[in-house]
Amino acid sequence: MTELEKIQYTKSFVDQMANGVNPITGEPIPEMDLLRHERISRCLFYVSDILQKVITNGGVAPAIQNQKKNHATSNRPSFTLSYEKRKNIPLSNDPVSISQIVRQINAQIEDPKMRRLQPQQVTEWLISIGMLTVEYDKEGTPIKYPTDKGKQMGITSEHRSARGETYLVAVYSREAQQFIIDNLDAITELGELV
Repeated sequence: MTELEKIQYTKSFVDQMANGVNPITGEPIPEMDLLRHERISRCLFYVSDILQKVITNGGVAPAIQNQKKNHATSNRPSFTLSYEKRKNIPLSNDPVSISQIVRQINAQIEDPKMRRLQPQQVTEWLISIGMLTVEYDKEGTPIKYPTDKGKQMGITSEHRSARGETYLVAVYSREAQQFIIDNLDAITELGELV
């Protein structure tokens, strides 16, 4: 097993634990187990993201680049949006991607220096509350799928094509879009904890 394969294997264990599954037995981890604690789960998702960056980068951690990026944004005000501004966010009657939802939210920001909400923040929160789950294809690319709970909220999957490749993307109904807007405080709070 190569080092990259070891990292991918380790990441699969971290992902399962973050999603409340025992990676050895495949059974759900009991609710009272330490690994089911919300903050532990968030940290595991964070570790998973770091491992994915290492995998994507061919086994090399791009730490210096990320430190510079984080330093550059640390002096900017955190993302916030008043309830009045939230009422102005247009909702689509057709299912849309998380990027489109976040674009509509960020369009309401008036302060050009304020940090923008990122699609990854929203999807990490949806994973943490059990509305999305992550699986990985053969190349180690994460694919987000709606859980039964997510489907009840109006999250579905749709095939899309770009540059001659077909891929699966989670899309959000009008109800799901509103749910995200209604929970912006929880979403940004999760980003600050990790």
